[in-house]
Amino acid sequence: MSDAWLVRINALGIKIWERTFGGKKVDQAFAVVTVPGGGFMVAGLTHSKGAGNADAWLIRIDKRGNPLWEKTFGGKGFDAANALALVPGGGFIIAGETRSKGAGKTDAWLLRLDAKGQLLWEKTYGGINHDRFISVKPTPDWGFIVAGSKNSTGTDGKKGGRSWVLKVDGQGRYRSSER
Repeated sequence: MSDAWLVRINALGIKIWERTFGGKKVDQAFAVVTVPGGGFMVAGLTHSKGAGNADAWLIRIDKRGNPLWEKTFGGKGFDAANALALVPGGGFIIAGETRSKGAGKTDAWLLRLDAKGQLLWEKTYGGINHDRFISVKPTPDWGFIVAGSKNSTGTDGKKGGRSWVLKVDGQGRYRSSER
């Protein structure tokens, strides 16, 4: 149906290569980062591979666009990797959403991976409704700042439908400071 499509261009905008990744169903790429030492890491979702409806999808490719390996994360529900960042000292942090894990209909989801894509930890955040992360950045104190949307009722009693920014430490822990 659709594949993830990557195009590498040079500084003049001239195409160096283009590649598609995926299978017979809908597969999408949402984020890409340059990997130290060459190549790229791509994050998104796949309906063609993995354990469920859609799984978070990570593809490591070399500088020529050739796949080196790929991994899926998730369960039987809809799961997606919406954002990706390099972690100082090595590895990756993925921000997304999961319907397979957590307490809500959709929970915001963080996954910390080593340089080879092995899962170091994962955490879910949110309430009983639809919550998701769409951006993640490492912070100077070895933690992460994530942004997304929160549609669950907060500790302040306010209903959802609002932007959400959360600061977590290097293990994904946070102290609630919602007002």
